Amino acid sequence: MPDFGSFDLSHLGSGAGGLFLGALGLLREREGRRKAEAEARKAKALVDELDKKVEEAEAKAMEAAAHAFKATAEQAQSMAKEALEIARKAKKDADDCEEKHEECRSRLEALRTEFDSFRNQVLGSRR
Repeated sequence: MPDFGSFDLSHLGSGAGGLFLGALGLLREREGRRKAEAEARKAKALVDELDKKVEEAEAKAMEAAAHAFKATAEQAQSMAKEALEIARKAKKDADDCEEKHEECRSRLEALRTEFDSFRNQVLGSRR
C-alpha cells in the first residue's frame, strides 16, 4: 500500500481533502479486510487438513486394533501408542488452527471497528 501521508492536500479544500482521506480509509480498510480474510481462509484450510490427519490417525488406530489379533501384545501396544501419538498431535494442531482462526476473526472485527471510527470521524469533519 503506498504511503499517502507525504501529500500536501491544502490546495484541495476541506471537501476534496475529506473525500481523499475517506477514499484512503476505504483502501486501507479493504486491504486489511483482504489480509484478514486470506488468513481466515488459510486457517480454515489448515483445520480441514488437520481433520484429514485426525481421520488418518483414527484409521491407523483401527488398523492397529485389527492387527492386535494377529500380532503379539507388545507389537499391538506399540502400534496403538503410535496411533495415539498421531491423534494427539493432530488434535493439538487442530486446536492451534482454531485459535489462529479466532485471532483472524478478532483482527477482522477490530479492523471493521477502526474503519467505522475513521469513517465517522471523516464524515463528522465534513459537516
